[in-house]
Amino acid sequence: MFFAGCSAQYILNTFSNHPAGRVERERSPRSLTGRVAPSWVTLLGHSQSASLREHSMPVEPHPKGESARSATAAIEPTAGKDRACGSCSLCCTVLRVDEIAKLGGTPCQHLRPDNGCGIYDQRPGICRAYRCLWLRGKLRDEDRPDRLGAVLDLVATGPDLRLSIRQASPDSYDRSPRLQEIAEDFRTFMPVRITDVDDVLDPDRPFRVLLPGGEEQRVAGEEIRVIRDGIEVETRRAPWPQRVARRIALRWRATKLRRIGSG
Repeated sequence: MFFAGCSAQYILNTFSNHPAGRVERERSPRSLTGRVAPSWVTLLGHSQSASLREHSMPVEPHPKGESARSATAAIEPTAGKDRACGSCSLCCTVLRVDEIAKLGGTPCQHLRPDNGCGIYDQRPGICRAYRCLWLRGKLRDEDRPDRLGAVLDLVATGPDLRLSIRQASPDSYDRSPRLQEIAEDFRTFMPVRITDVDDVLDPDRPFRVLLPGGEEQRVAGEEIRVIRDGIEVETRRAPWPQRVARRIALRWRATKLRRIGSG
């Protein structure tokens, strides 16, 4: 059987999205192949919210074709674009931080009223390392997360790359022409996943995946609705290997969340 000999962590990393796809809790840099992730990887429901760790690992570009060159340009820092968070602290609400038992979708317990960090000098190393796409200089000056209403990151999923748009509210993307413009730019060479922080403990909560060619997948649990050019063309259930992998990942996730909740 496919899963024989696979650890729970391996299955989770391979098949579960964290959030909206696979878990990217990578321990080392990954190369970019220029391939678009197969559509089935969009199925496997995101964990309750993304961890800072998955977004802070470096990605080592490996040019291969025009799509890879475009992605490489997207992940390389832009000269002269060193930025500071300022009054923005959206990542402190959207993302999960295991090191301080913080769940995603809830403000950090150390977040001050002025949006500063109450433990700044002693904050976890993962918080020190984290830099969203805006901080890395890959978006316009006016695209700071608190102004966009979403935290954007490039996330490595094995050999592939995707843009993660984590909305502060469920309608941030639909209300923001700028967010839609960014997504359109990126979807030509990588999947774009759109999630929010509502019902983060629900493993079946819906999310969206934008793919090249005008295709969108709306995923809820094990059901995938395929939309092309604004028209729903197909509703399907995921293949059984992915359903099995997802259920194993969710069991592992539930155990992890219990540990965080009791931490």
